[in-house]
Amino acid sequence: MARTMSSVRRGAAELVAPARATPHEFKPLSDIDDQEGLRFYRSGLFLYRRRAAMDGVDPAAVLRAALAEALVHYYPLAGRIVEASPGRKLLVECTGEGAVFVAAESGVAMDELGEVTGPPVPRHEELLCAADGAYADGGVVGRPLLYFQVTRMRCGGFVWGLQICHCLADAAGVAQFMTAVGEFARGVPGAPTVKPVWARELLSARRPPLPRDVAAPRHPEYEAVPDAGRDKVSHSDALVHRPFFFSRREIAAPARARAAVAGLPELAARAMEEGHLQSVADLMAARGRPRFAVARTYVVSDLTRSGLDGVDVGWGAPAYGGPATATLATFHVAGRRSGDGEEGVEVPIRLPAPAMERMVVEVARELGGVDAHTEACLAARL
Repeated sequence: MARTMSSVRRGAAELVAPARATPHEFKPLSDIDDQEGLRFYRSGLFLYRRRAAMDGVDPAAVLRAALAEALVHYYPLAGRIVEASPGRKLLVECTGEGAVFVAAESGVAMDELGEVTGPPVPRHEELLCAADGAYADGGVVGRPLLYFQVTRMRCGGFVWGLQICHCLADAAGVAQFMTAVGEFARGVPGAPTVKPVWARELLSARRPPLPRDVAAPRHPEYEAVPDAGRDKVSHSDALVHRPFFFSRREIAAPARARAAVAGLPELAARAMEEGHLQSVADLMAARGRPRFAVARTYVVSDLTRSGLDGVDVGWGAPAYGGPATATLATFHVAGRRSGDGEEGVEVPIRLPAPAMERMVVEVARELGGVDAHTEACLAARL
């Protein structure tokens, strides 16, 4: 178990503006980007170990300068969101005000955080200058869109934490931006090697809207769940956390599990078709940008190919790069099994304690790792 981290000593927060002048303009978000369910800040943490060749180099100074350069190209991130009325349409006013940056010091070594393979990262609230939940009202309008904290550790390593408005970027977008910052930090010629493209109009509602007599795909993910108020929901403090690791061999092996998800790949492929995406944008505009259903809904984010674990800012690839916190949704992150280093996928899950006990048995049974006696003993306790 990781030892408790001593208090992090944060410096004063400052705004880092683009290194050079950028256009002042308004950029509308797409009708998918500005839906209610994305109006919050998503957090990530990147843990870098000491590199002897970089001794004496201040990572906070390096990343501050690199951030200013990256914001020249990704200048909407230096702006602020405004909400148009009526319709609650979100736009980015590219003001060039900048992103929030904090340099911090910690009196502990990286190893004292324990082996971090997935969220939640121990003591994440001390490694982020604006922790998850800081904006309880869910507001993103008029606030900085990006927050950075660079925490220098006693061992010579450091932790790079970020909070970013989810309306502007998903995991792939965050990885692209962070990679650009890393390229400037390393002095890569011609950085950024991947140029940003806005093109939000590709995910906007049709003008005029789809006629009512034209059949459109159903979207149950945005429909109200009947009798949701009768559900018994556990408080987050009563939930337990456990990561499940699946090796490539285990993922390929269980025939029963493949049978249980028969048809899901086809549904996933259909969801990526242009007509399906367009119909989501139409729905957002027609229904006032509703939040996706939360009750009886399980959200999965596959980050195994996001590139977050490969962001190099001059200290090599991070020991961990990915989400800072775990929620009722799950993040699938690339990982290695502790001990033998076997590659696979880690799935952190939070559940009430009795449900977690049952989950452990069900997963083990699918993988052939539980006998009938163990299962019967557990069943008697539930």
